Amino acid sequence: MGRDGEGAPVTGAGERPSSAAEVRDRNAALDRNLRDLAAQISAEALTRDPGDNEWTLAQLLAHLGEFTHFFAQDLSGWLDAGAGRDELPVGRTHEHPVRLAAVSDPPAQLDQLLAGVDASFQELTAVLSRLEDDHLNASMNNRKYGTEPLTDYVDRYILGHKAGHEAQLRWTLDRVSSTGGQGTSG
Repeated sequence: MGRDGEGAPVTGAGERPSSAAEVRDRNAALDRNLRDLAAQISAEALTRDPGDNEWTLAQLLAHLGEFTHFFAQDLSGWLDAGAGRDELPVGRTHEHPVRLAAVSDPPAQLDQLLAGVDASFQELTAVLSRLEDDHLNASMNNRKYGTEPLTDYVDRYILGHKAGHEAQLRWTLDRVSSTGGQGTSG
């Protein structure tokens, strides 16, 4: 159910981040855009069904908070592993139970959802502050994609994932605002 940015890297060849500073800058820009969009959400629109089997705004916000926290923890564990990090499994599949729970039963309170998004964005920002340029080409053992460089992981699970949900959030906001939604989810 719903669009999700956990697939292939989305920025394309030559657009992957070339420095840790670029990762941090792009993440900060995405966070600003997502926070600006989230600020436009009313409590009344939170559970309106946008149709087309897409997630509600509540589900989107719950997922934004959940996946950002997950990948902050995942990347932090990898950074902490030091010399053994290339053997440490990272990433996840769409069947991850916490991911599924976040979208199947999101909190009903807008302020709670926004607080979760904000806390997870701050957590990831802190983890990304530890990222160094020499980490970018280091190998990671991705559970789903096998051995890949950190740049692919960051592009797929963090930058590309947030960009995909930014587009989805824009679409959903427009949809529930212009049509009044298809009903309520439940």
